[in-house]
Amino acid sequence: MTQNSRMLNIIKNKASDCPFCSTFLSNVQKEFISNKLVSTDCCTGKRSEYVYDLNVKPMINGTNVTLNDAIFHFKELLKNNNQGHINGLSSDQQTIQSVLNFAEKKKYSINHMHDEQINNFFFPFQKFGSSLSSFNELKNRSDLLIFVNIEENLLCKTFLSRLGWKTKKMKNCFFILNQTKKLNCRFKTLKLSNLNITNLLNNLKTIHEIDKMVESKNTKYFFDIFYKSKYPVFILNSANINQYLTVSIFNFIKNINKKKSVKIFNLLGADNSGGFINSCVSKTGYPNAVNFTENGAEYEPDQLKTVKLKKYIDLQIYFSNFRKTPCVNFFNKNVLIGHPNSENKEKFDIFIPTVTPGIDGRGLIVRSDGIGVIKLEKVIDSNYFTTSYILNQIS
Repeated sequence: MTQNSRMLNIIKNKASDCPFCSTFLSNVQKEFISNKLVSTDCCTGKRSEYVYDLNVKPMINGTNVTLNDAIFHFKELLKNNNQGHINGLSSDQQTIQSVLNFAEKKKYSINHMHDEQINNFFFPFQKFGSSLSSFNELKNRSDLLIFVNIEENLLCKTFLSRLGWKTKKMKNCFFILNQTKKLNCRFKTLKLSNLNITNLLNNLKTIHEIDKMVESKNTKYFFDIFYKSKYPVFILNSANINQYLTVSIFNFIKNINKKKSVKIFNLLGADNSGGFINSCVSKTGYPNAVNFTENGAEYEPDQLKTVKLKKYIDLQIYFSNFRKTPCVNFFNKNVLIGHPNSENKEKFDIFIPTVTPGIDGRGLIVRSDGIGVIKLEKVIDSNYFTTSYILNQIS
């Protein structure tokens, strides 16, 4: 189980789908030159490079050890902790499924690193219901896209280009509701606070009652094209919207759908959170925040917060195959399994490097609309093992 260093061949213009942005519609151009990964960001077009280290060792309390030693100490931690919490899950589908099975076997709780974003969307979705749109429906059927609290620079060029709309349609069929002060926007925009966006939605129910706070040329134009449109879609990024506004949007759509069909497209999918939701729903019936008990899976979105859990649970296991900078709220004991280049890995009680899908391994991720499944291809060799293999050794 040694991990030898090796010289990488030069691989130019190797494209793969981006596992980091929320659309999963983009191709990331990669080059491997010597041992450096040089990639072009799908949203900004900026190039970046870092050394994908092929010689990272497992660690115990910041000291390099063999993989066998790390697995042995991991087993000892599990023996001494009947309770544990699993977090992160910036991972491919196979890893997510393996971790869910592991959590069920150990009777641990589990949550995705983007739990707040998931909760912001699914709380009103479960309460009010809604009709969701796929990306292909956006492309082929929608005649009005309404972006809420999403700046144009976050509508990555690839996302817009994949729509395949002509310039005239693109100009007339985009509308952005945003409270940002500075907007360099080529699309029609209403600069509104969250409260005034809610007021706007309330006024849309009764078109003749336009609130004075939001009355403007763009407001009247928005009212006009909204009621003329045959397939309007609200595009949300629940990471940028608080739950109050999300509830207002879902409540509005519930009421307006009695007269007019309106759909939602959620930009939920960063770090394959969409894939986690699909796998978690398939296994438990719940989208996230699951506590596996002797009585089965329990849905506890309010209770499974790391700030609360760390007060009475000692062990946290954090999985992060894609993200090098894990967002960790440390417990008493912490294990990190994932990206070889993970930052602050020496701060964990145990660190085990694993294969990174899309670099030295293959994998699947789920597009943000929950429909498309995208392959991440292997482009280099390494001696790292998959997370699923590590969990099998531990089990």
